[in-house]
Amino acid sequence: MLPFPPLAGLQETIRFLLPHVAEVTGAEEVVICLDVPDLTGRCAVGYGAGKFFDPHAVQYTRAGLVFIPLRAGGWLTLYGAKKPFDRQVLEQYCSQALENAVKYESVQQQAMVDVLTGLPNRAALYRKLQEEVKRLYRFCVLFADLDGFKQINDTYGHLMGDDVLKKAAEEIRSALRASDFLARYGGDEFVAVLSETTSERGELVASRIRSMAVKVGDVWVSVSVGLAVYPEDGLTPKDLIGRADSRMYMDKGKNRGDS
Repeated sequence: MLPFPPLAGLQETIRFLLPHVAEVTGAEEVVICLDVPDLTGRCAVGYGAGKFFDPHAVQYTRAGLVFIPLRAGGWLTLYGAKKPFDRQVLEQYCSQALENAVKYESVQQQAMVDVLTGLPNRAALYRKLQEEVKRLYRFCVLFADLDGFKQINDTYGHLMGDDVLKKAAEEIRSALRASDFLARYGGDEFVAVLSETTSERGELVASRIRSMAVKVGDVWVSVSVGLAVYPEDGLTPKDLIGRADSRMYMDKGKNRGDS
């Protein structure tokens, strides 16, 4: 029987499965299509001639098509299968592996979400920054901090503080594009990653956030923001966060005093 894949995410599991399926069935090409709305949406991956490919970019004219529905919500397609195999066993094997991968990835994603605001947390932020750095495109990092937040907790209590944090997450999110990434860094600090963005546009977004007032009932706070730009201000996630953080404190000290 096929070796069972190690516990991993969906993409890793697919890339483990397809070469083994091709070997067992003798298929010239293997294509898998899944629909996982909570994780990746629809994804399709092909494998043939020792490499992976995008099946949407290929026109198929091969004979010997085998179509196998999967319990995971998709299908497996074999082109030119040359070896005898048990379709039911193959379907069960692939379905179980993919279901495990979906569960694993769901748990991993939950571990990267801030429970209070529903935003990605610091671990998710650093993963996003690592991905952006690998792409080698210019992007901006905005480090935002609520002004006077400690006084809100001291005066009104932590429940009010929690409400202010949730409202701040909504307000800052509304100042960004749908494609931008926003995380809760910790405490009353938020970090946004603006992909493929110039420093000029980054400054416009920073100014938009600075101009907002986060209001919950009679309580309101303003926001200080610092900007860093890749690659001018740093080549690593740590350097970019550090530069944006220091500029945020300059903004806070210049305009509002320490929180």
